Amino acid sequence: NGFNISNDSAHVYSLFFTRKRNQSDPELLKVEGTLFYDEKSNEFKMGSFDKLFKNANKGNIMVVNEEKKNIYGEGRIKLGFENTKFEVNAAGQANYNLEDTSFRMNMVMLLNFPFPQPALRLMHDTLTEQSLSAEAPKFDAKLLSNALAELVQEKNIEKVVEEIEQDKTIRMVNDLEKTIFFSELTMKWNQATRSLQSEGDMGINSLDKYKLERKVKGKMEIVKRRSGDDFTVYIQSVAGSWYYFKFQKGIMYTVSSDPLYNKLIKDNIDKISKSDDYKLRLANISAKVAFLKASKK
Repeated sequence: NGFNISNDSAHVYSLFFTRKRNQSDPELLKVEGTLFYDEKSNEFKMGSFDKLFKNANKGNIMVVNEEKKNIYGEGRIKLGFENTKFEVNAAGQANYNLEDTSFRMNMVMLLNFPFPQPALRLMHDTLTEQSLSAEAPKFDAKLLSNALAELVQEKNIEKVVEEIEQDKTIRMVNDLEKTIFFSELTMKWNQATRSLQSEGDMGINSLDKYKLERKVKGKMEIVKRRSGDDFTVYIQSVAGSWYYFKFQKGIMYTVSSDPLYNKLIKDNIDKISKSDDYKLRLANISAKVAFLKASKK
């Protein structure tokens, strides 16, 4: 039960007591556990008993509403890139429309990958300086509490949830000090490009342990391929400074509008690229231009 991506037809499809179309189809959200019919809301509900009946923050659930022709899912979202040094951890809410088969997710995402600390700090300082007039990310306490409960260690759940609900802030425990922490992100499935694409502005909570708490312009795309997935993200401040990242087949390509950032990347390529399964490279600006052009189609 849950949501899967079809390898054959480029669709996202839901599973509710049915089998995968193909055993190799990647899972986005897997739901197991208790099943019951809620007569008040006319919905089938399935998943973690503690989440369904005891208001626990952690656990995957699925809600099927035949009248509204909608399937809702919540919990840990699998986006691929397992067994690589590029770690993508995500959790949140998913909605599948049974009429038009559209699929959208509202989520929190942690990206963690080997990267030169001076370049990341420069990126943080520039975005902070240039985003003073930018909006703060939307603070949805329920979404954040449940999503972060999936992403932090058991011992930290209570501390993190308490701070979200009482102080309306995200407590920076070690589990959340990742390269880039997106606290507000909407992604939809695009059948034509066979990819998950971001919609609207993205909310960045922090870079490593440095808080940003601002929305940025930009675009994220995860292309699903049998030969291996590609991840691309473009981030732009209100004032126009931009940063481009693309992870493909073990190589992280990056480039920025800031020449100092590009120099820091160049200077650290050998240091970061020591292992065979992860390399850092300075991207060509034309790659960023092509990505933005393609994402407007």
